[in-house]
Amino acid sequence: MNNKTGVAKFAVAAALLAFGTTQLNAKAGDVAAGIAVGVAAGAVLAAAASAANADWDSDRYDYAWGYDKSQNAVAACMHKAAKIAAKQGAYRIVAEKLDYLNHRGGGQFKVGLRLKAAYRWGVDVHYPKCTVQNGWVSAFKMN
Repeated sequence: MNNKTGVAKFAVAAALLAFGTTQLNAKAGDVAAGIAVGVAAGAVLAAAASAANADWDSDRYDYAWGYDKSQNAVAACMHKAAKIAAKQGAYRIVAEKLDYLNHRGGGQFKVGLRLKAAYRWGVDVHYPKCTVQNGWVSAFKMN
């Protein structure tokens, strides 16, 4: 990657993090009150973020009956990843992309996400991968 490409990617990432997100469920003065969604995130990710933010004050995600099984699977994975990032000091979490969502049958989904988390020392991109069974994360891995 040449220097111009690297600078351009950094500028785009910084703009997305600072301006190109919609904060869901934010309380006044509390930017870590939920998961923001990147502009190009898509409807499934936005719905999942809304469901995940509804349980933000809880350590565990609770199945949201107003959403379908796939949205709940994404929300459960997103909630777990965001809570871990927040415990590591992230003060802003942005869901950028749903990398994959595979229905395995029997209420089981494989979910892969891309999240950006802003910390005091900079921005990290995390790629959580989850196995979700009936709305509960049964296996989890994050870089």
